[in-house]
Amino acid sequence: MDQKTLELCQEADWGAIRRDLLVHTAWQARRYLWNHGGYLDLAEGYTIEDVVQEVIVKTLSGVRKWDPEKGPLLPWLYAQSRSILDALAQSASHRHEMHIPDMEVLIAAQSLDPLEIIIEREREAQIRHKTETLIEIVEEDPELQEVLQVILAGCEPRPRHIALELGISVREVDNRLKRLRRRATCLAELALAVQTAAIIFETD
Repeated sequence: MDQKTLELCQEADWGAIRRDLLVHTAWQARRYLWNHGGYLDLAEGYTIEDVVQEVIVKTLSGVRKWDPEKGPLLPWLYAQSRSILDALAQSASHRHEMHIPDMEVLIAAQSLDPLEIIIEREREAQIRHKTETLIEIVEEDPELQEVLQVILAGCEPRPRHIALELGISVREVDNRLKRLRRRATCLAELALAVQTAAIIFETD
């Protein structure tokens, strides 16, 4: 890793990045039909946390090489998590044998206070639970799935951006968001934990 990339990595808000990456990876994992376990209990014994941790640790160690000149960090990390999920899907019949570096490696790499890590883990657990519930809410509605998917994938959470991404009218996006908002009223606090989903909970 060159000096410029190292400095950019050191300046990054890894707590926020980890939360966003957990949400994105959980959604992407939903696309796969795993041989055993739920979508958060992946093939080869992996969990969503394992995938995210592997991406972050290998990025900080330089094993997975991010090039700032080719694009921002977060979309690149999204692509890395999808790559791991693809590999797991292709080898779903094998046992998990790869060692995932412990969180202590990440703590050492970032010089984080262990208390901060504990707090982050608690936040992540809450986010995972609420994200799973939100995904279940739209499970039988393809139109709402499309909206939620582009938001969780990093699309700017505003109707005009969502409309452009989906190739539909802004009015149609507004209608879908109203439907989604009605279903997700009980999860309004998710907007504080997952900023990409904030548009869902905005008042008219």
